[in-house]
Amino acid sequence: MSVNEKANVKFNMELRDGFSRTGRLTLGEETYRTPCVLHFDAIRSLDVNTSVPLALKLIDEKKFEEMRREPSGMSVFNAPPQSPKDFVHLVKEFVVKPVLSGSAKVFYASGIATAHSIPVLAYFGFDVFDTVLAEIAAETGVFMLDSSEVRVEELKENPCNCRVCSEYGERVFDDKKLLREHNISLMQARARLSRELIRSGGLRNFVESEVKHSPFFTAALRLFDAMWSEEHPYPRFKKSKAIFCSQESFSRPEVLYFLKRVAEVYSPKSKTAVVLPCSAKKPYLLSKTHRNLRRVVSFNGVNEIVVSSPLVTPRELELCYPANSYDVAVTGVWSEDEVKFVAERLAMLIKEFEVVGGYISGGYRKVFERACEIAGIDGIVLESVQELRRFVEENRGSGFSLYEEMFRHMSLYQFGLDLLEWCRDNTGDEGEKIRVRRKYPELELTGKKRLARVDFLRGMLDVYIPEFLMDAGYSVEIEEFKPRGTIFATGVVRADKKIKPLDLVAFYNDSWKGVGVARMSGVDMEKMDGYAVDVKRVFSR
Repeated sequence: MSVNEKANVKFNMELRDGFSRTGRLTLGEETYRTPCVLHFDAIRSLDVNTSVPLALKLIDEKKFEEMRREPSGMSVFNAPPQSPKDFVHLVKEFVVKPVLSGSAKVFYASGIATAHSIPVLAYFGFDVFDTVLAEIAAETGVFMLDSSEVRVEELKENPCNCRVCSEYGERVFDDKKLLREHNISLMQARARLSRELIRSGGLRNFVESEVKHSPFFTAALRLFDAMWSEEHPYPRFKKSKAIFCSQESFSRPEVLYFLKRVAEVYSPKSKTAVVLPCSAKKPYLLSKTHRNLRRVVSFNGVNEIVVSSPLVTPRELELCYPANSYDVAVTGVWSEDEVKFVAERLAMLIKEFEVVGGYISGGYRKVFERACEIAGIDGIVLESVQELRRFVEENRGSGFSLYEEMFRHMSLYQFGLDLLEWCRDNTGDEGEKIRVRRKYPELELTGKKRLARVDFLRGMLDVYIPEFLMDAGYSVEIEEFKPRGTIFATGVVRADKKIKPLDLVAFYNDSWKGVGVARMSGVDMEKMDGYAVDVKRVFSR
């Protein structure tokens, strides 16, 4: 009995990170962790007809369905990479659009994966790869490497330490069976690596470095990023550090989202802004540079904006991901593209201020002067600490609580709702009793009880009030049971569509309510099987 006759395809998602995801794929009696590499024999048992070109579906969908067979629960992508533009267009049509509509299918890249391309293809949303190219490579004497392929006659020694190569060394070069085992083993190792990178939140960092070995996939990544939309299921908050070391870093979804959202929610308390350079240590207020500066200059009554590449961060939002945890190559030299990109974002923030000063030099000064030109304001370059202190003293406004402003801005950024105002209106506490406690960056908002805290590891707020999350539109209705540990998607009745993976959400039924962290998007929760929400705390209703 074939796999197709026995059980078709079953998939349970474990964690989504953008279009990439981990999960468990069941084919008949066999279960695989995805992204995974399947031997061609296993794929053949699915009775898949991959000879009909995928592009035919764009021309004549009815004819395509008549000619092609696909196993239930699986979408077969058999478009060989030709031009990056055409390839990404097909990925958009047959991976991105189905994901956004809540498709529960598994995405199988048929006959197009090499060891090098697996992490990139996983980032694009593919779950399953086959060994076709690994076997063809072995037959033609091609030795797969992590970042390339090379003919065996060009190798003087075996550069691999996989199980096969460790045992047989250079004998692999002369034995097609051993070479086949090496190529397949390497592909499987790259699939395991992709799974770990998705779990740790580091797949994008890795992909940016990997595509540099391939002009095709460098172009494909740039084109893929150009499709970015807020509805895409990229996490807005992560535990992992973001590494910004390439041109592709400027088009990362988390960078584009952060800069867009900052411009939308930033509402400073003063009419004076001071622009400062970033620091190596994050968050900025823990850095020696910023601490020393604040010992000399009291910034109370003015707003601060920190410039980096590619981020522009108001002080109030420096605890948000990715500003709270990123690293960037520092050379002191800014390219024209960097100056233009950062200056345009800075101009959007400073244009509303009456007075703007910049305590910056070098490339930062170029950014500041360009931003002032774009915003149409006369910015003042401050070349010494004495000039900075005098500027602040002469232009400061009424004082405000920086830590309260951090909670206010982070809640607006994360939920679109002012947490402090909501608590004062809904918790029964008088306004003056709601205050910020503890030491930066481990800040807490308290009234008669703890209301929220800064989850610094994730770069987000952890709110203790389910009702606030419901009002903000981050709620998940579940069936009638007491949640423990993990809520599975089969127990979800309804989920707000704006929920992204790793968002803080409220869950509820008639008897229970609580707060948790989403493992998948709100769209996925209503369509998929798998892990929906990790439970943090539960209350009776």
